Amino acid sequence: MSLPPGPNTPGSLALLMWALRPVETFDANFKKYGDLYSINNPLFGREVVVSHPDLIREILTGDPSLLSPRIYQWNGTWEKNFGVGQTLSVSVVGSRGGNLLRTSTSASYTAAYDILQEVENGASSSYNGLQVQFRKRLSRTLQTQLSYTWSHSIDSASTDAAFGGGFATLFGGERGDSDYDIRHNVSFSGSWQLPSPSQGVIYAPLRHWYLDFVAAAHTGLPFDLSAVSESTSAATGCNSTTNGGTNNGLFANVRPSYVGGAIWIDNPAVPGGRELNSAAFITPCGYAQGNMGRNELRGFSFAQLDLALRRVFPIAERYRFSIAVEGFNALNHPNFANPSPQEGANLASPDFGVVTQMLNQTFGGGVNALYRSGGPRSMELSLRLQF
Repeated sequence: MSLPPGPNTPGSLALLMWALRPVETFDANFKKYGDLYSINNPLFGREVVVSHPDLIREILTGDPSLLSPRIYQWNGTWEKNFGVGQTLSVSVVGSRGGNLLRTSTSASYTAAYDILQEVENGASSSYNGLQVQFRKRLSRTLQTQLSYTWSHSIDSASTDAAFGGGFATLFGGERGDSDYDIRHNVSFSGSWQLPSPSQGVIYAPLRHWYLDFVAAAHTGLPFDLSAVSESTSAATGCNSTTNGGTNNGLFANVRPSYVGGAIWIDNPAVPGGRELNSAAFITPCGYAQGNMGRNELRGFSFAQLDLALRRVFPIAERYRFSIAVEGFNALNHPNFANPSPQEGANLASPDFGVVTQMLNQTFGGGVNALYRSGGPRSMELSLRLQF
């Protein structure tokens, strides 16, 4: 899609002109390019300026009584040493959140605008967890750690985002498992100093080699099913997988109704070997929510083994240099993400029920997706100076 024409003034100069002479700059651009034009922004690149109210069809605003979010956190730990090199710790953690932000999209509009998005204090959250950790030195050269976490995270909105582009946000029965709720999480890690001769200069290259490992597994993440409702309650085609009806200009993203039958069915031709059963769900009539609660379903479990072989070079008493070859997901075990909201988990999508992403592709952050948990086998060479 091409942007409307506008001045080609360099971004830094354009920003200076808007800062020093905003009215004159606006009038000059309006006379030459009209109500809609594009300018260079030194921070965000090319952007569009809209100068007539009739062209503004979507409004983002905040509740006039908006409050700051409120979060309470607590934790307690009991730790016990069992002889030399054995430690058991048990922790209880929890948190409560209130007045959390979320953005809603209005289901009705006037002639002044098409879509109204409003930020409000509509969400709350709670988290309870039990963390157990056992550390044991099995020998002078081998130390291990076993960790287990049971947790339950519940909220009414895991993000403050809302659907746009004509979709109405219909809140109701939103409290459920958080998008990131992992019920059981276990990991086993350790470091082993490989055997080597302790005497002799000729054997020096064989000393100070270590093998590190981390084996991790957790149960599947929850996910929500959705369907697109575009019909009034009087429209035909309700209570179907497509919900064809009369399009009155506004769509609603609703949860479907479960009508019985197997939720997952085996299919060796799709990623993960199973898919959601489309015959088990229907789109409700009108703009009503179905009988399914938020995040009722669980996706694929996760398992991964990371290995690292490293060589340590003692430089002095306070300095050590190490070089390591690290292998993430050394067994190349496939870890699949949940069906995506707009594809596999959307009843209106032709790809409903099918997973289209690996787990590592669903995480944010600045780390390359190749090195995130849940990706394919990858190798990394690392250098480290410790002091």
